[in-house]
Amino acid sequence: MCADCLICNNRKATQTNSHIIPSFLVAMVSSYDGSYKRGKGLMFTISSFQEKTYTGALPDTKLEEIFDTDNLTDKRIKNELSDNTVAKDYIFCPECERNLSRYLETPYAESLCRDKKIDYDIPVFFWISVIWRMSSCGNYYGFKLPDEINDKLHDNLKQYLQMKEEGQDTSLLLRDINFQYKILQCKDFCKSNAGYIYCQYNERDSLLVMSMGDLCVCEQGQS
Repeated sequence: MCADCLICNNRKATQTNSHIIPSFLVAMVSSYDGSYKRGKGLMFTISSFQEKTYTGALPDTKLEEIFDTDNLTDKRIKNELSDNTVAKDYIFCPECERNLSRYLETPYAESLCRDKKIDYDIPVFFWISVIWRMSSCGNYYGFKLPDEINDKLHDNLKQYLQMKEEGQDTSLLLRDINFQYKILQCKDFCKSNAGYIYCQYNERDSLLVMSMGDLCVCEQGQS
């Protein structure tokens, strides 16, 4: 039996392949040909407790360039290399997954990649959602925020999505949260250079620094 959704805490978490890091950011970091397109990811995860490789939908010719063909079996491709290291099954319900995409990920991606104008509250809650997911949905990203901060981020995100569903003015919610961040962008850097994801949290200063492809994000607050 599925557990409850980590966002709404109400519906069952039946959704599969939920991205902890939104797919458009993953594509920015890991597209092997610099296209920033989904399905062309090549990602190496190196940490103190695991080393994994995710190849997405890379063509056979590209796989043969990277790996020893003697060990490149269909079983390895299916069971190891196709295991998405930035996605998990059964943590969200389909409704919350859809709301993340509809209200945050899709508009923010269009703003970042196509300079489309969006409401000013969307970037704030987009990054709240990313930081909360990375901290709460498995200790795989080099940091874990204190429980009190995780709980505050979750409450902010849950309330935001509920208000969006009900058609309320979410800009008023910004007055009640303590979330400050700054983003530096080196546009198209990963189209010709290797991208990476790195995160570090300094609990003393309540400062989180993330490098994610073309972006460097510094967040302070929720202390």
